[in-house]
Amino acid sequence: MDGGDNFIGALDVDQLGTAVRRDLVTTVEGKSSTQVKKYTSTPGGAPVIDEGPWLSDVSVSARRTALGEGVIDDLQLSSPTLGNYAVTISSPALASVSFDISITAGQPSSLDACGCPTCFRRADDGICVDTLPYRSDVQMPLRFALVVMRDAGGALVNTTLVDTAIRNVTAELIYGKNDATGQEVRYTPNATLLSEASQVRLIAEGGMVAWCRNGTAENPIPQFCLLSDTGVDGPRVFALEGRSSGQSSERLQPGHVGTGSENDGEDFYGIQTEPLWSGGASGLYLKSPYTGTYIYQFSSRCLVGKCEHALYSELYIDQLEITVVPGPLHRLTFLVAPPSAFENDFVIDPSVQLLLLDVADNVCSDLDTVASMNISPDVHRIYGQTTPVTGGIASFGKLRIVGDRGISYTLRFDIIATGLSIVHFPYQINSCKDIKPNSQRARGGHCECVPGYTEDARPTAAGGTGYTESFQSTSTNFKLYEKVVYMPQIYHRTLRPYGICIPCANGYFKQLPGPQSCTACPFNMDTTLEHGSLKGSWTTHSGQVLPGYLGNYARSACHCISLHKEFFGNDVISMYRVNPEDAFTCETCPRGGKCNGLSKQQIIVKYGHWRTGVNITVIYQCPNLHACLGGVNSECSVGHEGNLCAVCSNGYAGSTFHSVQKQICIKCGPDVIGSLVLIVSYVAQGIVMMGVFRMATRKHNSAVGFCRIILSHFQVMVGHLHNHYPFQTLFCASSIPLAKASIFNIFKCVPPV
Repeated sequence: MDGGDNFIGALDVDQLGTAVRRDLVTTVEGKSSTQVKKYTSTPGGAPVIDEGPWLSDVSVSARRTALGEGVIDDLQLSSPTLGNYAVTISSPALASVSFDISITAGQPSSLDACGCPTCFRRADDGICVDTLPYRSDVQMPLRFALVVMRDAGGALVNTTLVDTAIRNVTAELIYGKNDATGQEVRYTPNATLLSEASQVRLIAEGGMVAWCRNGTAENPIPQFCLLSDTGVDGPRVFALEGRSSGQSSERLQPGHVGTGSENDGEDFYGIQTEPLWSGGASGLYLKSPYTGTYIYQFSSRCLVGKCEHALYSELYIDQLEITVVPGPLHRLTFLVAPPSAFENDFVIDPSVQLLLLDVADNVCSDLDTVASMNISPDVHRIYGQTTPVTGGIASFGKLRIVGDRGISYTLRFDIIATGLSIVHFPYQINSCKDIKPNSQRARGGHCECVPGYTEDARPTAAGGTGYTESFQSTSTNFKLYEKVVYMPQIYHRTLRPYGICIPCANGYFKQLPGPQSCTACPFNMDTTLEHGSLKGSWTTHSGQVLPGYLGNYARSACHCISLHKEFFGNDVISMYRVNPEDAFTCETCPRGGKCNGLSKQQIIVKYGHWRTGVNITVIYQCPNLHACLGGVNSECSVGHEGNLCAVCSNGYAGSTFHSVQKQICIKCGPDVIGSLVLIVSYVAQGIVMMGVFRMATRKHNSAVGFCRIILSHFQVMVGHLHNHYPFQTLFCASSIPLAKASIFNIFKCVPPV
């Protein structure tokens, strides 16, 4: 154009008359309210307005004029925001020309899930981050997941005005990172933490959709929250219809966004929240989520057959990141459980540790409280029974219990001010048999030797009463080693800090428990025998198997000493017990007897000796040693009887060839032989008598005295045998001039007439 704005056309020539081709430069400057802002991108690539200077991307080709005119047909503004733009076309040495263009809201291009009051968009990856953490629960809902639609320039779009397409918005959990383990998980629709109560797909209305928690009377929810599939619509409808009739018409309509605005920096992008309502809303629920970071992804597609006129059938996605922290304390568990048994008055090692967990078994690391321990039944003392909770763990590093042994205790661990507790049963103080063998529990948690055992470990030569030959040395100064002992159980077993209990030695007994010395048996008594025989192995009060002479606990175990060569190789000492037995008196065994430490009735008479009865302690040596068998009842050998076993029994007769002192009784033969002997005896006696009387009839014969002796002998014989034989036989027998003993022996085997 010339100076008068006349079109030059073909007259635009140089001095030589040649047509001039001029370069055209096109520039665009923004003149809207967004000119102080800039764009960032969502994870899906959509522009998002943020603070700072902004200049839309402009693309245009370089052009030149011909015959005074040029055509610019490829000027393009990429994702312009709402407002007016000045387009300036210039050429060197010519005045430029400008015109304005106005950008209005376009069709939906992307989703924006960053409208909650506590959300911001992270610059490095564009993800929307909710800065207000969520507390884990069995069903943990998103508070307010408000998703709006924006056009290509980032302006909010009310789809009811610019887009008739029916769109759904789908939510899915795509990522999770466990803070406790550091493990990262990529979730899919088939592998997700979203519960069945979640409504993952909603129909967008008015350019927006929202997932909300359930509303309550105390904590209602905004009107844009949608009713759940199972909820009752009455409360929400009533709330919407009950709005003040005087409400300004300029206020945004319920559930709609303001088309043509960005509303950045406003809560819920300026979408009206009132009236509030209570009831079941459509929500997204995580099932018992672990503590950590989660990312939701929101996407939108047109329903099949519903997007014929839509410019974009699929919108750019957006993502929302939330942080889950531990929920309210739900239960306790043992990270390190108490032992079933431990030593008295020792710090329990390893330390008992409680783990505080929420309903999803996350460690409640944000709790600031105190844990305590109580025990029942009551003990003597407890140390270190309270401890602070740090990082969700209560560590009882100084817990020390002083109780009684042999009792099963119940340990109860409580978290103060929460009412939660956990119980451990049973807990026992180490039994006495483990730390001090052969002992039993005493008052104050101590151990005392059982009856039959003593702590008197002095050597026998020094007056000791315990059996020490098979026991190791001990230490009673256990406190000296307490700080340097790494393993208390080995310490107890090796150093025996509580002393030892050794069995009472032979000849001693101990009736009562305790450390005292054993009591010596009465004089001439020990504990070697039982009922006259060597005492075998036996099980003592502590359950230990010992030789019978050790560990005795009753005075009745004391037995008169009786040591014989069959026991010890030689006759050392032999005693019998004097009645009554509870007098515990022993006497030396009589000569000719063998005593077993029992009463005099149990004295065994030796071979060749005899006593008149079991209550008599005088023992005689028999004339014929072989006739006396001895024994408790002084039995005689076969064929002998009477005192000293010197009388032949019926059917036995003594030999005429032995003296009375060494007489051996021989069994008699048959009766015929006895009769023949009698006849021969009669004949012999007759001959002898005739000879004697013939000599006696001579004068001055000294045989008269001998005849008198013979008559006296016959009188004695008659007196002895008159009960068995007739007078005639006895008279004839008395006339036999043989030795008196021989006559008796002959007639022992003669049958009575």
